[in-house]
Amino acid sequence: VFVLLIPIAGWWARSFTEFVLLAGMWVLVLAGELVNSAIEAAIDRIGYEHHNLSAKAKDAGSALTMTLMTLAFFVWLAVGLDRYL
Repeated sequence: VFVLLIPIAGWWARSFTEFVLLAGMWVLVLAGELVNSAIEAAIDRIGYEHHNLSAKAKDAGSALTMTLMTLAFFVWLAVGLDRYL
């Protein structure tokens, strides 16, 4: 899905700056997902038993990804509203 958004960003953007904003947001989301995966892999490497700090670390990684996805949504929304309003 993310790969399809780069050409859409190129078609939708009216300037290079808008393109970098639109495409760059999805690159940040992918980077956040990589960090989340790294956190989960490190925690799972330590052990599978439940520990409160492990749960907090995994939750923080998931929150990072969700925050970046929300930010990406609002950047795309702002560019879209700027274009059509």
